[in-house]
Amino acid sequence: MKKVLYFLSFFLLLTPSTFSQTINPELIGKWEGKGDIIVTWCNLDSLSFKLTIDSTGTVKGMIGDARIAEGAKVEKRSTVMKLLGNGEYIIKGKLIGYLVEKEKIARKGFTLMFSLKNGEINGGMHSTGWKFGGKDKMVLTVSPLHLKKIK
Repeated sequence: MKKVLYFLSFFLLLTPSTFSQTINPELIGKWEGKGDIIVTWCNLDSLSFKLTIDSTGTVKGMIGDARIAEGAKVEKRSTVMKLLGNGEYIIKGKLIGYLVEKEKIARKGFTLMFSLKNGEINGGMHSTGWKFGGKDKMVLTVSPLHLKKIK
């Protein structure tokens, strides 16, 4: 019985706290900013972000030239993930269109990991993709990422 309790405790620490999750009121609103592109195969230095987060945690907006598809939501990270330095929140979603249209760089989705500090979103983003393969296939990484709330 003791082993079962340890397992359940560990499992609950690893999973996001979505059981009673309510959106942090400070996250609700429109956010804009940019992040540095840290891959060598993209000619662009930074990527722009325009996000709108509603009271249900639903996220809409643009990342670079791509539109965020329906279904993206803010989730609070598990305690273990926060302790490992992964940020307090995560957004996973699908993308429509090119991240960088001029260079024809498109990816199917993204993961944005961040914390809310002093009224700003700070973190990083990874697109979907591979570890190898260049501009056509590799993950596009943005870090650091800084967004400010638009009033």
